[in-house]
Amino acid sequence: MALRWKLIAENPFAHLKGAVKGDPARRVFVPAETVAKVMEVLPNTQWRLLVGLARWGGLRIPSEALSLKWRDVDIPGRRFIVRASKTEHHEGGGVRVVSSWPMTKRRRVR
Repeated sequence: MALRWKLIAENPFAHLKGAVKGDPARRVFVPAETVAKVMEVLPNTQWRLLVGLARWGGLRIPSEALSLKWRDVDIPGRRFIVRASKTEHHEGGGVRVVSSWPMTKRRRVR
């Protein structure tokens, strides 16, 4: 932005690679059964919700979880809107719709 607004003459980061790439060897799929075991030992409902939103909703924690509003929840449509400040400059404005569905196995809420 500073370059575009002519606040600086040149980009001081031009010599750096443009994309950050993670180590593929560290990528691991975590099975739902493992996540369920973790959720059983979490201290309260709020923590279980955060883990569930991250694992099954794909939300960034804490930024996207903290941006959730009740007005963005469509219970009859089984979906909710997620607003991502990290991607708001991209096409779609950082807004996406996440589908939700009932759990097949009902669990008692503590």
